[in-house]
Amino acid sequence: MVSVTPARVIALQRAAGNRATAAMFGGPASARRRAELFHLPTSAVNRAAMQAVGQLLQRQPAKTPLAKTPPAKQPPAKQPTTAERLKELETRQTALEKRTAVLELDGRYRALFGERMSSYKAAVLRISGGLDAAQDGFKKAQEAQARFEALVAQLIIAAGAIGLAFGFEPLLSAGLGKLGRTSAQIAKRVELWENPVLQAAGSTANIYPLAKGGRDGDVPADVRPMAFLTKNLEELELHNQRLEHAFATRAGGIKAADNAKLDALDVSAWDAQYSALLAALNAACKGVEAMKSGSEVARILERYLWAGWIRAQAKVHVNMGRGVAEYPAGKPDPSKPLPPMVSYGLDLGSYIEDRLNEIGVSKLAGVTLSGHWYSSNEPGDWARRLLTWAYNYNEVIGVAPPK
Repeated sequence: MVSVTPARVIALQRAAGNRATAAMFGGPASARRRAELFHLPTSAVNRAAMQAVGQLLQRQPAKTPLAKTPPAKQPPAKQPTTAERLKELETRQTALEKRTAVLELDGRYRALFGERMSSYKAAVLRISGGLDAAQDGFKKAQEAQARFEALVAQLIIAAGAIGLAFGFEPLLSAGLGKLGRTSAQIAKRVELWENPVLQAAGSTANIYPLAKGGRDGDVPADVRPMAFLTKNLEELELHNQRLEHAFATRAGGIKAADNAKLDALDVSAWDAQYSALLAALNAACKGVEAMKSGSEVARILERYLWAGWIRAQAKVHVNMGRGVAEYPAGKPDPSKPLPPMVSYGLDLGSYIEDRLNEIGVSKLAGVTLSGHWYSSNEPGDWARRLLTWAYNYNEVIGVAPPK
């Protein structure tokens, strides 16, 4: 059996063409017959080739086509029932509602936390501005920068003891004290948004750990008071950034959560948790809205500076029971009452007397300071009264809540 291939067909076509040419031009060909060769239609050659191919194919046995196997029938895909479709739709709808609700809740409390941090920053600015204004008045009366800074450092350290801060103690504290710890803990809570966090959170009592050792008001000896206060602005801004990052992380987790997690999310519980965290932040420190005006704060802070200066300047002799001794020995303690005095001496000077009149110290002490070397102050015990005021002064920079 001879197989028919494309190469075989081409060879047959060429052979048939050659035989047709030889039949037409057998023997010596004349020039006229050669010319006719070039004018033969190509179809004649093709017909001769196709006849030869047909004769060859007739000698090939017919091939029996293979029987086709019908494809196996696949069972039809199971379609979800109406109830199943409704349940899936309800799950998706619930997840969408939960995601929307919790993102709206986060947006609201994110703004509230940011508002509180802004209030604290404004309060630090007001205190710093008040001390800056107090410095101007203090230095105009006497040029003593080192003494001013020493008095401010003492004032910051003693702020809690004398009641000056009146709820703003963290803003006068290294690292913001309790306020800083509360803000850091809130940021950690916000990042972990799933329900198990609510169980771990417990009550607001463990929102910040108790301070261990040291006092919140301690000021490093090598840090200028004004720089120490303004550094708290940086601390507050860093805490605010942590809160913003926590909310951004939380939003990413909620967006990527599957329907099952979102369906299990308790939005009401998180609302209550946020409310507790905000209450803890409010309790950690008062905001600028609870502070007296900037001018009042500046006057109060400067009065405290002058009270410290007067206590340090006075030469007081007190009856110690077994004799007379000079008081105070070492640093005075403004929280203790002034002991019985035997004699005292206090030299102010004209510029200082004028300044004490201007900021209202003389009125508070119940004295009249003339401001002139050639006229005396009134009443006769003015020095004792002024010194008593210096030991008992306890005005606060915050506004007392209405009773």
